[in-house]
Amino acid sequence: MAPHNYFRILQFFKWPIVLLIVIWIVACEEEQQQSKPTMERITESVYASLKVRPLDEYAVYSPKPGIIQELSAKEGQKVAKGEPIAKVAGDRAYIELENAQLNLNLAQEKLNGSGNILQDISNQIQAAEIQLEIDSLNYKRYKSLYEQNTATLVQLENSQLKYEIALTQLNNLKNRYAQSELELEKNYNRALNNMELARSHYSDYTIRSEIDGQIYSLNKKNGEFINIQEPLAIIGSREEFVIDMSVDEVDIPNVRIGQKTIITLDAYPSQVFKAEVSKIYPRKDSRTQTYTVEARFIDIPEAIYSGLAGEANIIISQKNNAVTIPLEYLLPGEKVLTSNGEIEVETGMRNMGRIEIVSGLDTSTVIIKP
Repeated sequence: MAPHNYFRILQFFKWPIVLLIVIWIVACEEEQQQSKPTMERITESVYASLKVRPLDEYAVYSPKPGIIQELSAKEGQKVAKGEPIAKVAGDRAYIELENAQLNLNLAQEKLNGSGNILQDISNQIQAAEIQLEIDSLNYKRYKSLYEQNTATLVQLENSQLKYEIALTQLNNLKNRYAQSELELEKNYNRALNNMELARSHYSDYTIRSEIDGQIYSLNKKNGEFINIQEPLAIIGSREEFVIDMSVDEVDIPNVRIGQKTIITLDAYPSQVFKAEVSKIYPRKDSRTQTYTVEARFIDIPEAIYSGLAGEANIIISQKNNAVTIPLEYLLPGEKVLTSNGEIEVETGMRNMGRIEIVSGLDTSTVIIKP
């Protein structure tokens, strides 16, 4: 074969052969990576994504639909419990309130006012009592005179009839007074109830804050229509914040109230904050297949905002002086490769990078990366 043909063949195989040699060398070096178990502190944790929200955060809804007549709040504004946020136009409710007030005033005047019905009946009762006293004395006098034969039977019977009529009139007036008093009290109480109902109905057109807090968002403007299904605003605590963490369903059995949590926030990438698990919601989110776990800050950022996102590691266990190896050295079936071949080990706690070896290895054992 001509020399130039050998050169062409060598040129053809040159780069593939070099590449194979490099791969073989790297593979050999990787196969020879060795290590030894180390004694160290290991922390096992559960990962969760998180969002920060104000404590007692809630959506504000209008009890009545209508046009926003007066919007007295702004985003970021501090509000007190019961403070008005907005008023919805309610002219009919206002008229009902005015009518209820008039009816209440009238009922009160009839019950306790000057010249009321009860006072008139009371005056009639006083007059009837005086007349009864007079007729009673006349009847007794004619009875005595009749017994002395100085008065006729007709005179006696007439005096007795007047006395009985006066007594009946007095009793009728007393009954009338009691019935009128009962009826007037009923009317007054009915008017008072109608007044409270109208006031409550009218107050539904004024939207108020249910807590001492801050307005984090406002979704409407003056003159816009609002219905009862759409939130007007979001209000929450001004000072206290809660961390909502989404924990995978396979990890939720390991989470307990009181566990310490390490927090990192996207807004503070170089800082780590401490928190503590305060509440575990028992219902799973079917969309994300996660459970919501609530935590409270132990170390809180200087400036904190609703909606901050980040990550959390809930510490479920810690151990000092644990024998650990890198996770990549562990073979399937709880085995580790040594210079003497594969050996079975018993594992314990693990984190993102290392795993505890409970038994089967010590710190003098040389292990080989598979």
